[in-house]
Amino acid sequence: MLSSSRFSEDPRNHCVPILDYFVDEDDTSISYMVMPFLRLTNNPPFETVNDIIDFGNQLLQGLVFMHEQQVAHRDCSEKNIMMDADSLFPKGYHPVQSHHLPDASALAPQLWRAKGHIKYYYVDFGISVHLPTDSPKLVVGGYGRDQDVPELSFDVPYDPFKVDIFILGNMFKREIYNNYSNVDFLLPFINVMTQNDPKARPDAPEAEKIWGNICAKVSGLQRGWRLRGRNEVWTCKDDNISVVPY
Repeated sequence: MLSSSRFSEDPRNHCVPILDYFVDEDDTSISYMVMPFLRLTNNPPFETVNDIIDFGNQLLQGLVFMHEQQVAHRDCSEKNIMMDADSLFPKGYHPVQSHHLPDASALAPQLWRAKGHIKYYYVDFGISVHLPTDSPKLVVGGYGRDQDVPELSFDVPYDPFKVDIFILGNMFKREIYNNYSNVDFLLPFINVMTQNDPKARPDAPEAEKIWGNICAKVSGLQRGWRLRGRNEVWTCKDDNISVVPY
C-alpha cells in the first residue's frame, strides 16, 4: 500500500519501499520482495547533536505520514528503524563487512554523517495494521520488540496509534538520551511521549510540533557539538585533556 505509486514519491513517506517482487519458480506459494539495502541507524554512529535532530525530524515526519494513511506500525523500535547511508560511502561498501569496500579488500572511505544525505526508514511491518477511517481504532495483541508499552494486551483493546507514540518516545530515551549527555533538551519530548495513560500522549502531528518547538531552541553552535557519551570521563595529564569511555 505505502509503496504504491500514489505514495512512493511523497518525501514524507519513510516506510521502506518495495522495489519489486517475484514468485519462486519452484514453489509458487513463496514470493520474494526486493527492498533497498539498509543499515542500522547507529552504523556508523551518530556524531553531532544535529544528527539527532535530523533523525527525529525524519521519524516524526514519517510517523505523521503513516498515521494519515490510517496505518499504525506497532513495532517502531530501534531495530525496526534503518537508514539508507549509501551517500556516506562514495566507493560503496561490502554487504557483510559493512565498513570495507565492496570487494572487502580494504576499509571503505567514509564521509561524516553531516556530509551525506541519509534517509531513515521504518521497516518490518509484520504486526502493522491498516484501520480505515470508518472502522474502530482499537486492536489487541501483546507482540512487539518494546514490551515497556503499558497497555499491550491480548484481551483488552487499545489504540495502536498511541502505541507508536510510546514506542518512538521510548526509543529516543533508550538509544539517544541514555547514551549521550548533551541531548537533555529532549527529555520533555520523551516524557510526554511515554506517559502511561495513552490518552495523555500526543497524536503524531502534535508530537511533531512538540519536537519542532524543542529543537527550534537549539542554537546552531549547539547543533554542531560532538555527541558526548553519558559515561565519558575527562582526564587531564601534563596539560593534555583526553576523553576516556567509561
